[in-house]
Amino acid sequence: MRNRYTFWIVLTGFVLVGSAASAAALPACVGEDRPGRDPTCVSTGDRGWYQGARWRLKDVEAPQISGRKAACRAEQVMGIRSRDHLRALMARGFTLVRTGRNDAEGWSLVTMKLFDGRDAAAQLMSDGVVQALPKSENRWCAR
Repeated sequence: MRNRYTFWIVLTGFVLVGSAASAAALPACVGEDRPGRDPTCVSTGDRGWYQGARWRLKDVEAPQISGRKAACRAEQVMGIRSRDHLRALMARGFTLVRTGRNDAEGWSLVTMKLFDGRDAAAQLMSDGVVQALPKSENRWCAR
């Protein structure tokens, strides 16, 4: 059975390339414990897993989805919208480039190019579903 995703490592700077076999959105991650679950999924509007490796988009913050992390219900609703928007953007193909740094929680910071060359973080910012870091307020609950 052919793997639905393609994976390349370029020795000059770890580049992860994902190519969906169809234009279907990548799955949303379910649950916190990743071992034994779908190794490629999107958990929030700025984080996900690619073949078992966790990544986070650099320089942006998505609204939280988890009830214990979200500051208000509006943030949770926007968090789901943000996650699903990123899933749709990634559906036609993407390239993750590791920056060589991790965030405070140990997630590998990456930049993501979409199939058409657009920067995913810039597109998410333009679409209003993430905010720039460092953030000065929780804009999702301040509305």
